[in-house]
Amino acid sequence: MKNIKIEFLRFVACILVVVYHFGHLAFVHNITSYHIPFSQYGFIGVYLFFVISGLVISYSIRKRTPLQFVKNRVVRLYPLYWLSVIFSAAIIYPLTGQVVSAYDFFSNMTMLQKVFGAPDLDGVYWTLFVELIFYFFMFLLILFKLHKKWIIIVSAILLITSKLFTLPNLLSSILIVNYLPFFMIGVVVSENFRKDIDKKLVLLFFIIFSILEIFNKSTSLSLSHDYSINPYYSVIIFLLLLVFALSKLRMESSAFLNLGSYTYPLYLFHQNLGYYILSIVDITSYERFIFIILMIIFGLIFISSFLVKVELNLSQRLERVLVI
Repeated sequence: MKNIKIEFLRFVACILVVVYHFGHLAFVHNITSYHIPFSQYGFIGVYLFFVISGLVISYSIRKRTPLQFVKNRVVRLYPLYWLSVIFSAAIIYPLTGQVVSAYDFFSNMTMLQKVFGAPDLDGVYWTLFVELIFYFFMFLLILFKLHKKWIIIVSAILLITSKLFTLPNLLSSILIVNYLPFFMIGVVVSENFRKDIDKKLVLLFFIIFSILEIFNKSTSLSLSHDYSINPYYSVIIFLLLLVFALSKLRMESSAFLNLGSYTYPLYLFHQNLGYYILSIVDITSYERFIFIILMIIFGLIFISSFLVKVELNLSQRLERVLVI
């Protein structure tokens, strides 16, 4: 049974990322000459995704064998992802005069293109690789029948170590040190502690490290994008979303479930397609710019409502093939 609040937060996280790409990065990359105020803070949506993933995956592993967990993740992630890779390689790249090599294409089809040294065919794919690493950690928990407290303890040690010593970039990437605190917030929320105060202290520990990462990211993005991103605003936005996520507020409308189901296709298909549309449309005013972005977003949501049905069909077929 899907949680309405979680599905709504997925959609919010996705819209934040979409607005970040169309309202900020499109300006930074000179795709458009207009910028949406505060859109530069939309990168926080990715961190919200990681928190939600930590929570949902932590719950989902409770009654699954290692192979069942792998099958569930493959069936959930890959069918629509394959479609997005094919769409980018066969349509978007040729439209922009670019050619995707066979190596880059098939590397991306594995979702492990980072391992093969191939570029992401879409800018959002890096987050899926981070998710895969987190899934691998959770797979190890199931495989060795370890309690979730071990991933919490190991993550805490890694985070402290990363602040005391400079870890090699490769090791830091493999261990997803920068993103661990966000996943762990979700894991801790899902876990039962003997004392409520213990849970709150552990949660506070990972929230503090999340804040440190957001500060660092805001600073690095300001420098690389040559555009001011106030780290205090970034932290406030994240904490407000987190407070809402952790609150006991109940959401009853089933409409939010539909929005949540559109999140994955919207996330996968928005960037390359949106950038292409923004690059070919004649944008003569800020008002027209906002109107076009709204039309793109609503159009993508409509397409996503169709892709959800395609995804269901493909996932069911893949599930029958993967007899585990």
